[in-house]
Amino acid sequence: MARITHENAMSLFHYDPFGHRPKQRSTVGALRAEAAAADGDGSPGSSGPAGS
Repeated sequence: MARITHENAMSLFHYDPFGHRPKQRSTVGALRAEAAAADGDGSPGSSGPAGS
């Protein structure tokens, strides 16, 4: 059985994740800072319309 890795899958589907977001903005720290700046509290169910 062939081993499928995330790199193989990205190659197969011609997906370049850094074509949209540079590596410097893709680190865990950078993504967390960006999420915090978006005014979300990060808890599950905190997004979406109220009462739905």
